[in-house]
Amino acid sequence: MKKENKFKKTGLLLGLVFIMLLGACPNGGDKDFDLAGTYSFDQGGSKGTFVFKTDNTYEISRVNLSVKNTGKWTVSGDEVKITTDAVTAGSVTVQPFTESFKITSSGNNITLTLKASSISNFFTSFSVTTASNMTSLTLTKQSGGSNNGEENNGEGSGNNGGGTYAIGDTGPGGGIVFYDKGSVSDGWRYLEAALTDQATDISWSSTIVNVTGAEGTAIGTGKANTAAIIAAHSGDTAGNNAAKAAAAYTGGGKNDWFLPSHDESYEMYKARTHLGMSVYYWTSSQYAYNYNYAWRRNFATGTGHQDSWGKVNNGNFGYGSNVRAVRAF
Repeated sequence: MKKENKFKKTGLLLGLVFIMLLGACPNGGDKDFDLAGTYSFDQGGSKGTFVFKTDNTYEISRVNLSVKNTGKWTVSGDEVKITTDAVTAGSVTVQPFTESFKITSSGNNITLTLKASSISNFFTSFSVTTASNMTSLTLTKQSGGSNNGEENNGEGSGNNGGGTYAIGDTGPGGGIVFYDKGSVSDGWRYLEAALTDQATDISWSSTIVNVTGAEGTAIGTGKANTAAIIAAHSGDTAGNNAAKAAAAYTGGGKNDWFLPSHDESYEMYKARTHLGMSVYYWTSSQYAYNYNYAWRRNFATGTGHQDSWGKVNNGNFGYGSNVRAVRAF
């Protein structure tokens, strides 16, 4: 009788130990890996951001490439299945396909390792120089959910105490950090720029209007300038108004992008090797001494120009320039 009780106690003890070990597993046993968030990558000749959105879609943006890869993802335990949308390369279109990857994590890094074969259609469509040899991809967490189920403040930015960024790093919005003012003030510390242009050869606005509140040139004035321009040109669209084109951008799931001011654009020029910018770009700064003009910058030289507001009526006067949105965090 005593022996039987001993066996029962031993069985209960082993059961408790098993439950404890199960709870100590990185993914909590059957718990799904928390993958949603924004990640940066720099591997195989390609650099950019990989955003796993909470609606189970994904978007890949690469520096110096305007094309984006998109599709859907699902997680089961430590495995993610990625289904691509159709991918077009030149005259060739690759139809949607699904591949599975095992997820491993270390700190802010996660690695997706191909499960099916040694050659990945996904990495080939990823447009990396060594795609045919790649079997895994390492991503660095920037924002979103946590890798291990622990609390995560999200943006990892200066204004929430979640970490620091260097010039050239990927920001919470999936852009490239190009300015650090050293500490948080007015709710932000860093500026990041979108990876690609939001418009090319576009007008500053469709008509000439003296925009009150858009003469700021200093760092930190671009957002207010943008809001003033949009309010003064309510009839314009993102197709004929540089400020509206910048504000319409929602990269990284953020809706606070704006057209940079004169001085903000100079900081972008200083970081141009990270941003891939080399032509004329509009700023949000109206020329203070003549509202017929606005500032734009030549990223080949860094020179700022007070130029006519923009092309109107198919270019009858003024200049067209590109737009690259920025945001503060």
